[in-house]
Amino acid sequence: MEISASDRELLAVMREYFAAKAELDTLKKQLEAAPQASDAAIDPRRLGSFHPSGGSGSAVSAH
Repeated sequence: MEISASDRELLAVMREYFAAKAELDTLKKQLEAAPQASDAAIDPRRLGSFHPSGGSGSAVSAH
């Protein structure tokens, strides 16, 4: 049985899709496994001030 060029292209796209889907599932599992208490590990002194209007605040202060 001979496979047409369009079928080969479809198979290549399907392989890429399933590889990307597997990678996404792996990343989701890693994120779900991350400690939920990570917010407590953030040092508020390094955050600076937040300006939603895009003002002159810095997200990280230079120390």
